[in-house]
Amino acid sequence: MDEAGRSPVAWRPVGAAMAVLAVLLTVTSAGYGYHRDELYFRMLPPQWGYVDQPPLTPVLVQAMSALADQVWAVRLPATVFAVVTVLLVALVTRELGGGRLAQGLAAWGYAFAAFPLAFGHVELTSGLDGLAWVAATLCVVRAIGVAERGEPRWWLAAGAVVGAATANKLLIALLVVSLAVGLAAVGPRRLPWRFVLGG
Repeated sequence: MDEAGRSPVAWRPVGAAMAVLAVLLTVTSAGYGYHRDELYFRMLPPQWGYVDQPPLTPVLVQAMSALADQVWAVRLPATVFAVVTVLLVALVTRELGGGRLAQGLAAWGYAFAAFPLAFGHVELTSGLDGLAWVAATLCVVRAIGVAERGEPRWWLAAGAVVGAATANKLLIALLVVSLAVGLAAVGPRRLPWRFVLGG
């Protein structure tokens, strides 16, 4: 246990889940042609934004296409996002009191759930959304746990993650609303305001 009463990170089972998912997604990602959205992102001219969405995913697709104009290359970021999200899910579990077994179960359970398998090897906005939502949730969970000891800096990290995620899709606003409603409904209600007001 660390000073906050958290179990150590279960690196072996979590790392194994990440590795197996990475191999599986990489091996299968070139088994079929481009998704229509991948082709759309590939043909868009580089801009700061588009009528239908922010610029981040199209820029990623264009950058990967410039490195290697192959479907497997375009889909590498999606695989990375899915694999990193497995780690973040395990860290959320740890923050909520999960030991090594719980972290391993969460990592393996998420790694082979429908979302990462569906979006982990197709470069759509959904893959980065999944990463951003879990990262923001981790920051809020840390902020709530840490703020009780007078270290609320994790609210800044949550804000940074949410802000960066808006370059991919504005859907993360729903997560912010959901977290705000949850904090208002069940608390701790004073922690975010204590940070904002500096008290």
